[in-house]
Amino acid sequence: MIFEYKVYDEDMVLLDGKIEAENPSAAEQRLRDRGFRIVTLKTQSIWKRDLLANRKFSAEDLSVFFLQLSYMTEGGMDVGAVFGLMANQSRGRKKEKLQAIYERLQQGAMLSAAFAEAGGFPAFVPGMIRSGETAGTLSMVYRELGAYFHKESEMQKRLLNALAYPAVLLVTAIFVLRIVLSAILPVFLEVFQSQNAVLPPATRLLLGISEHMASYGSYYIAAMALLCLGVLLFASAEKTKLLFRKWLYHFPPCVIFTQKPFILRFLRSMKMQADSGVDVLSILKNAEESTVDVYIRDRLSEISRQLTAGKRLSAAMKEASLFPAEVSEFVAIGEASSKLSEMLHVLILMEESRQEYRMRRFAVYIEPAMILMMACIVGFIVFAVAVPMFDMVNSF
Repeated sequence: MIFEYKVYDEDMVLLDGKIEAENPSAAEQRLRDRGFRIVTLKTQSIWKRDLLANRKFSAEDLSVFFLQLSYMTEGGMDVGAVFGLMANQSRGRKKEKLQAIYERLQQGAMLSAAFAEAGGFPAFVPGMIRSGETAGTLSMVYRELGAYFHKESEMQKRLLNALAYPAVLLVTAIFVLRIVLSAILPVFLEVFQSQNAVLPPATRLLLGISEHMASYGSYYIAAMALLCLGVLLFASAEKTKLLFRKWLYHFPPCVIFTQKPFILRFLRSMKMQADSGVDVLSILKNAEESTVDVYIRDRLSEISRQLTAGKRLSAAMKEASLFPAEVSEFVAIGEASSKLSEMLHVLILMEESRQEYRMRRFAVYIEPAMILMMACIVGFIVFAVAVPMFDMVNSF
């Protein structure tokens, strides 16, 4: 059970957090053993326990966290003291996780085991830390993790930035058109009708669209809502979600946001773990546990099964249809030359360059296209309204 508490420490500073124990009495005793004076102690709500327990830290949070951890440990601080200090300086979910790690360290647990039990971290993190514990290179592992999550955070930001502009422009265009067609054009229609003006085809078309949307706009909205609901149901149903995710992963317009980021993320993770001594099967298992995409998990599981059956990694990756042929070819060269890490590094550099180029090209094409579309729509509306207005003025 997880309990939420508020306590005073020895310096009468009010602290709050969460603690895991078998029952309230055990939780109370653990807090008193740490020298705390209990103010409140209550069971964590079901909503927080079930819906928030599995939430992961963002890549940006993890980057900052591991870099801080690296600097503190390289400065000679004891790992237990580091986590105690960071827990006291944190709030919310981060404080909860760091406090849990600190408590397990105080109980004599290994740091890798404490990370695994705390949750909230990608599946490969405990394995990386375990490798660092074995080799005595924890500070180097912290730096590698910090650098990895920094790159991951930058990639996520580039993807969001690429989508943000067209999304905002599209929503704005729909909102403006809705106002124009439902509130502004009817006023001009009354003016034209009162003057018995002869309307040009463009104006009649625009007024027809306005009247049609006023009469049937709610039906279109309902139809779009039902379509979105149908897609969500299709994407979440047990019998169809694997098919949907497979289609989404390989659908050319979506590849830049689904397939390519995963490949780059997988290659970075694989190289980092391989350099730390993690075996290939564990790397694949960590990647499988770190993604929620059922198609990717299914393909990674298939690669693991083929490796267990004796196939080479490059052959298994080629048959899985998850990676481009180029990736499996470079991996095959790395296996043949015993330089897999070097080949992965080359692949990462190539894919990073391509990803940057894709994002720039997407922005170069989509932003002018959206602006041109908006200009055409606005220009058509202005033309359709202005022409009969000028005709009316000239007739006086």
